Amino acid sequence: MNEIDILKATRELLSDPKRWNKGKGRCGDAVCLFVAIYICGGSVDSPAYAAALQLVRKHLTCSIHVFNDDATHQDILNLLDKALADAGALL
Repeated sequence: MNEIDILKATRELLSDPKRWNKGKGRCGDAVCLFVAIYICGGSVDSPAYAAALQLVRKHLTCSIHVFNDDATHQDILNLLDKALADAGALL
């Protein structure tokens, strides 16, 4: 699994607003952006996981946690689309 796979899986997971959460990392089946990347990344020691986080972070002026809690669901999807475009993924 590479960073594009992780970001695509993260976007798929969060595509349903019912699976996205604010304020907590996880609440039932809903997760925040950071936890979604973690779940889809497989291993925090993976270079692909680190690369996926970096692709997301380069579009932020705050932490992923702050962005998540201040964002709309569409903002989250737009951020993932930007990260995927930077990675060269065809959406």
